[in-house]
Amino acid sequence: MSLMPVHTIRIESTSPQNAIELQSVATWARGPGRTVSFSAERLIGGTARMDVDDRVARLERADQGSGVLRATLQVATAEDRLTLRVHMAASGVLSITSEGDRWVSSGKVQPEDTTTLVLFLGPTESRRA
Repeated sequence: MSLMPVHTIRIESTSPQNAIELQSVATWARGPGRTVSFSAERLIGGTARMDVDDRVARLERADQGSGVLRATLQVATAEDRLTLRVHMAASGVLSITSEGDRWVSSGKVQPEDTTTLVLFLGPTESRRA
């Protein structure tokens, strides 16, 4: 059995709809012993949810306010960086942070904008993914 390095990624967004897709050879690490958390702050009369499959993490809120979505996920990869495709369906600020890097959107997103970025990863947890 080989060990796959696992990295923690933190996501924070004021955009109501976000999709973060892994373009690298990697997978969102889920299951026993993995860190997955989600919270929504300042929701006004609405709901929030996060869906994660092997390649895409989606964070969404349906409300009338300017809520903040926060998620912590782990990704398993043998690489020292991730290539991510980020989609925001409306204006807002999206921040993606690893132990070695941080990316923040400009906040001037056009509806249906998609961005590809490289996020460098820091120290790893050597555990089986």
